[in-house]
Amino acid sequence: METRNRLLIFVLFLLFAMVSAYSQVLEMREFYADTFDPSASVYSRLDVNGVACALVKVQLPLAGCVFKGDVVGDVEYKVNEYWVYLVRGSYNLYIQCPGCETLKANWEHVTGRTGLSSATTYIMRLSGYPTAGQEPQKSGAYLILNVTPENATVLIDGTENKAAAGGTFKVYLQRGNHSYEVSAPGYAPQSGMVTIGTEKVTKSISLVSEMARLHLSCETAGVDFYINDYKQATGSWTGDLTAGLYLIEARKAGYRTASREVTLAKREEKTIAFPALSMIKGMLNVDYNPVGAEVWIDGTKKGTSPDVFDLMVGQHTVELRSSGYASVKKSVVISEGQEARIEGALTKQSSPAQSSSGGSSGSHAYVDLGLSVKWATYNVGAKKPEEYGDYYAWGETETKSSYTEDNCQTYNKSIGDIKGTSRDVAHVKWGGAWRMPTKAEFEELLNNCTWTWTTIGGVKGYKVTSKKAGYTNNYIFLPAAGGRYGTSLDNAGSNGDYWGSTPGSSDTSGAYDLNFGSSGRGVRNNYRYSGRTVRPVSEF
Repeated sequence: METRNRLLIFVLFLLFAMVSAYSQVLEMREFYADTFDPSASVYSRLDVNGVACALVKVQLPLAGCVFKGDVVGDVEYKVNEYWVYLVRGSYNLYIQCPGCETLKANWEHVTGRTGLSSATTYIMRLSGYPTAGQEPQKSGAYLILNVTPENATVLIDGTENKAAAGGTFKVYLQRGNHSYEVSAPGYAPQSGMVTIGTEKVTKSISLVSEMARLHLSCETAGVDFYINDYKQATGSWTGDLTAGLYLIEARKAGYRTASREVTLAKREEKTIAFPALSMIKGMLNVDYNPVGAEVWIDGTKKGTSPDVFDLMVGQHTVELRSSGYASVKKSVVISEGQEARIEGALTKQSSPAQSSSGGSSGSHAYVDLGLSVKWATYNVGAKKPEEYGDYYAWGETETKSSYTEDNCQTYNKSIGDIKGTSRDVAHVKWGGAWRMPTKAEFEELLNNCTWTWTTIGGVKGYKVTSKKAGYTNNYIFLPAAGGRYGTSLDNAGSNGDYWGSTPGSSDTSGAYDLNFGSSGRGVRNNYRYSGRTVRPVSEF
């Protein structure tokens, strides 16, 4: 009996020793702020909000420890201590040490509920960890999953895990069997079991796609494709969708919307080709004298007056032109199935009074200054020299309510000289030989004329008089029309900015304009999106 009792006591002692070696109890002995240690500032680390972290130096001479809580970035193991960066306001930290029970270190008694301070170094001293001569026992190991696609959701034992860069998931698990499940929209899920021992386990999981592929096209150019009322693309589209029912729409302003319902099965491929959309039309009756006056609609010549034109519904700009007459520009709104009507008579235009060497081309007057080109007597959109006229972004032919980088058609685009092209507003609006001046022609005007700051018709600007022999009585007036930025008109009455056809030489954001104020003038590279006036020239 006595021998049996001694044997029982010896077995219990061994069991106690084994449990003690495996489950030592960590304790936080000391925690304080080290105000003389600049480490937190020198080796600063920022949280996701850009706030400097606190640095807790955990004095623990044992490798393989894991720290959880509001930890930012990787924990650094220095000589006999760990550097743990925590977000400002943290007041506890979980420490997993091989051979020890997990410690929840709480320093609320030191910092209060405000927790750690930003950019401050703290010292934590522990006890209860295995010392030299003891063989620590691992309680678990890392599971690393490399997952495709990268946006997959991973559940470990029913708990969702967050992905690291490149679709890698990592989690420290206790020894034993653990379940995993990997899923992503449009992919077949995978699940299984993994056994964790004392060495890390790495596993790669590639989900099999169940996405359907859809191809969209339309005979009408520039169509916007909407899928379930969400704009997907313009022109054409090919992409992957999860299986299900979809409403596909082809939309374009001024056209009737075409729609299809499509049901996509897993791994199915379908093509939907819409026929040309039906234009929604109305009519415009133009009855203007003189008979044969040119009718220009939205910058394109459509015919002559009188006539009736089929037009897409919406707002249009209509201009009547005839040689020897002042042109007329009107805005009309066309409604479906309705007829809009404009009528009247153009006014005959006399030769320019300020120049004995003037003339006209089409319905627009010019002055001969003895230079390489003739200069128009007024701006595009004006009817007389002192009127400001219309404002245009560089390379655009229509006015806008707002002038910004986002709505500029030429900003940051590689475009050559636009004189005489479809981007030349003077040529588009006036036709014939009229066009925008080049940078060289601006410089010629500056160098061969006398510039006098004056007021004509109550408008401030420059009277530009030729210095050339035989032309010294000839001049043009350039009003100080300012410029448009966003929705505002700036510097009208004090500065002038006139677009030329020459793009900027150094980048694709600018073009050359003639810029002046009462104290100076010159040719400079300016932002293309700003609204400027245009004074046409011609080589006739």
